[in-house]
Amino acid sequence: MERLRTLLLLLCIISLGSTGCKQLQPVVSETTTNERIVTVTETLRDTTVVVKADTASIRAFLECDSLNNVVMRELQIEKGRKVNPEVKFKQGVLEVIMPVDSEAVYISWKERHEQVTDSTKVSKVTVVKEKPPWYSKILNNIIVAFVAIVLFVVVLKFIIKPK
Repeated sequence: MERLRTLLLLLCIISLGSTGCKQLQPVVSETTTNERIVTVTETLRDTTVVVKADTASIRAFLECDSLNNVVMRELQIEKGRKVNPEVKFKQGVLEVIMPVDSEAVYISWKERHEQVTDSTKVSKVTVVKEKPPWYSKILNNIIVAFVAIVLFVVVLKFIIKPK
């Protein structure tokens, strides 16, 4: 008899403890996608750089002698940055050679541009279960309360013995 009382008391406590309600929680699933895009652009460029003018000069003093031959008495040569004159005087002929490097320098280079784009896409999917209708909640609560009252009355009858 003592075991029956303990069992009924345990059933009463369990039924009263399970009468609470829990809020419905939405189910959220999340997916994350990371993406990295690297765009490399190479451009080949040509240009002309013009160097300012270079000057060189030659000054020669020529005269005739008594036999009517041309004689060079004085020679002044001024060199430039790139111009280096060569002067030759043979048998009355003045020869000047001016080797000149190109005045324009051609330059080419390659430009490389790198563009990095990082993107993160987060997708959240929320699934909400339908709430039971109001009358279903009320009916469940009435049934649980009825069972709890019946168990309580049965337990009280076994605990309190009529004399």
